[in-house]
Amino acid sequence: MPKITKRQRQAKWLRIFRKVHRATGAALFIFFFFISITGLLLGWKKHSGGVILSKTYKGTSTDLKEWLPVDSLHSLANTYILEHISPELPTK
Repeated sequence: MPKITKRQRQAKWLRIFRKVHRATGAALFIFFFFISITGLLLGWKKHSGGVILSKTYKGTSTDLKEWLPVDSLHSLANTYILEHISPELPTK
C-alpha cells in the first residue's frame, strides 16, 4: 500500500474545501436572489395597480358605538362557516 504524502493530504482537503465552498456559494446565491426578488416586489407593491397589493378599503365608521359587539361578529362568522364552507366543522 503506497504511503500518503503530506502534499496528497493537502490536495484532498483542498478538493473537499472547494466542494463545500461551491455548495455554500450556490445556496447563498439562491437565498440572496430570493431575498432581492421579494424586496423588489415589496417596493413595487403600492405601484402595481392592485396586482400585488389588493385595494385598501375603509370602514364605515370610526365611532366604536356603531360597531357590532364581538359575540355578534362571532355568531355571524359561525353562521357563514356552517352555510358556505362545511356544516360538519366545529364552531366553538
